Amino acid sequence: MLFFSTPQLFTLSALGAVVCSKILNHYDTRDIWSTLNQSVHGRLHASAPFALPCFSSYNGKPFQGDPAACSSIQKNYNSSLFRDQFFNGYMNFQDEVCASVAGDGCLLDNSDPSDPLAYKNVSCNQGSVPEHYIDVQEPDDVIKALKFAKETGIRLSIKNSGSSNSGRNSLKGSLGLWVRHLNNISYDRNFTPEGCRAANTAQMSVTVGAGVNNGEVMQYSGIHNFTFAGAYADIVGVSGGWVQGGGEGVLCPVYGLGADRVLQYKIVTPDGVLRIANACQNQDLFWALRGGGGGTFGVVLESTHKVEEAFNVTIANITFPRTPANYLPFVDRIINSTAQWAQEGWGGNINPGIFVTVTPLLSLAQANESLKSITDFALSQNGTAVLESLTYVDFYNKFVRPFPPPIGTAHALSTRLIPTAMFKTPAARAKMLSFLQNYAKQRSYAYIIPVGPVLFPHVLNSTSYTPAWLDSYWLLGLHPPEWAWNSTVAQKREVVEATWTIDKSIEELTPGSGTHFNEADPFTRDWRQAYWGDNYEPLVQIKRKYDPDGLLNCFRCVGFEEDDQGFECYRGLGGGQ
Repeated sequence: MLFFSTPQLFTLSALGAVVCSKILNHYDTRDIWSTLNQSVHGRLHASAPFALPCFSSYNGKPFQGDPAACSSIQKNYNSSLFRDQFFNGYMNFQDEVCASVAGDGCLLDNSDPSDPLAYKNVSCNQGSVPEHYIDVQEPDDVIKALKFAKETGIRLSIKNSGSSNSGRNSLKGSLGLWVRHLNNISYDRNFTPEGCRAANTAQMSVTVGAGVNNGEVMQYSGIHNFTFAGAYADIVGVSGGWVQGGGEGVLCPVYGLGADRVLQYKIVTPDGVLRIANACQNQDLFWALRGGGGGTFGVVLESTHKVEEAFNVTIANITFPRTPANYLPFVDRIINSTAQWAQEGWGGNINPGIFVTVTPLLSLAQANESLKSITDFALSQNGTAVLESLTYVDFYNKFVRPFPPPIGTAHALSTRLIPTAMFKTPAARAKMLSFLQNYAKQRSYAYIIPVGPVLFPHVLNSTSYTPAWLDSYWLLGLHPPEWAWNSTVAQKREVVEATWTIDKSIEELTPGSGTHFNEADPFTRDWRQAYWGDNYEPLVQIKRKYDPDGLLNCFRCVGFEEDDQGFECYRGLGGGQ
């Protein structure tokens, strides 16, 4: 029988050996899995869907659930911190289910996890959750997994916290690599990338293992008195998809994207070699990892990021009751002030009725003057306007940590980078306003993320994320319709088609622009151009150099082809060219 850790497979160790035997009794100790387990020193584990203890049927066969474990899952179903403890704890349920196959998943009703209709007389099916995973703790674990994949043809999937929005950290039938326990973190005031000359390259930095999440780095930065220009959520993995896909954050206008600030990676490439990638060695790989997306060029074990001395930011927290009547004048003020605010370093998140932005460049007095049009408007709408100065980590703890993103849902995203040209003339601004007005009438209110790195001294061709980032003020977020936990395949296809319609409208407004790989519609039709622009073909060449056998692949990642086998769970919804 395979070794496996009950707390990693389920939520309570009380499930014990009974459940273990029910899941694993079909394995033979002499099979390939037993051999793999021995090669990775017992770190291979079995995995089942997160909510299995609530069900009485598993993959169509009778199963003895566990009421105590089920109760714990139900109470914590929408908790990111709870899910983060377990390999099978994906944050969004599109990562758990095989979306194009009816009933191939194991979900509770996320609006009421105790609702028995979701699990009574229903089979819990494996979905896209890997049946096996390695709890990665050293480079050799990854090397053995890559060798296994090459010999057997079994694909690999890579997961940390499980916060992907596009199913790129799970794959039906794959061997999972769980990197959450690579949790080393260290601070260096004079870091020199390996192979570089210290006199020219020493910088203040933080080095984090692939399992370290953004919230953990933020708290560490408060202890050690530095500023990490990171993500806008606790649960985001720093070394994985976030930085490899670009690395968005509210300090981007001044300090650049995460990919601009990464100094070095330690990575096992698909040929089974542990490499150092930085500006002085494996430069092509370093370039690819600075925006080319995670899960395709290798398995990153560690990354090092440039940090700053601790500094204060000026924060604006402006709110007012949103109504259809005040939406248009609100966004009109935003649009007409965007170019000025970008030059003043403002970055943040703007929703109708909620305006939270920060800048490291303005004093409180200057900020009051800068935002007068918005603060006056909010107060006229019976709202509030509070400006204050805090350290960046104190801002994060006050305005970000208490408001985690939705968990346990199908958290669909569709975004578009809005070029600076849309704000330079009255006619262009009028088009932008008209789009937002029509979108609000037909669909929903968009959210505005002013994070374009317009003040950052970007070095030409130093990163591989889409060049559209460099000439954009906003990442505009649209709200496509979402799947319900019990949506049929036909209903999911309707969502995909509806999202295409949304995508098309914003693409027509901003021809030649692109989107943020990590927060894009996974079914974007012209995805290569939208995600990477002219950088795509060079990325493919680097991919082929380090992964000639195609051992690493994920949906709509660099090197993905529409007829690649194993991705029917997404492609079956209509994700064609």
